[in-house]
Amino acid sequence: MANLKTYTENEIAEVIKDLQDSYNANEIIKVIRELLNDDPLVEKITSIYEQGNTLWSALNSSGVMERFNPDTQVAIIWSVEDVQSVRPDLTNDQAMDVLEMVERKHDATIGITWDTLEIWADELYPLDSLELKVPYVSVWDSGVEVTTQATVNIKTGEITDIESTDVDGLEVCEEQYIVMNDGRVYVYEDENGFDYWADLKGEM
Repeated sequence: MANLKTYTENEIAEVIKDLQDSYNANEIIKVIRELLNDDPLVEKITSIYEQGNTLWSALNSSGVMERFNPDTQVAIIWSVEDVQSVRPDLTNDQAMDVLEMVERKHDATIGITWDTLEIWADELYPLDSLELKVPYVSVWDSGVEVTTQATVNIKTGEITDIESTDVDGLEVCEEQYIVMNDGRVYVYEDENGFDYWADLKGEM
């Protein structure tokens, strides 16, 4: 837990799962807030937990879980995070709209794939441009944040047009990230330090 800031979303979800036997939702979030000192990552953790709770509540109320037998059946669940991995510009509500449309238009011969998520996302929320202006934050010298603007390609993750600013007196840039949907997406440089990429799918 001490290094929670370095965890991926999947690892965070596992931590939450491990805590569920001992804590309720509010207690889990309180513990994590104390560990992270109100870091914005708390909102991502809260979102993951609340979406999981909402999903299971919906499944239970619909009777799906009563009919589900893990000994003879399997269930594959897609989430708003999956939609946002192909369209990171969408909000949680928009991503849920996509999931609901995918469910309504489900073709059992094709199933649900990354392609179907992307196709319906583009159908419901057409892109005027693949490039999006976003806040660009660099963190210096153990926590000094400098915010400018940059452009991100939401398909490739390439970062361009990073606005320059005065960083006189600051020495070490420790990390960089962009802000999308009120969450952090970390930025990485290539080995030459010339090209920048946003980790839109959480794979880097």
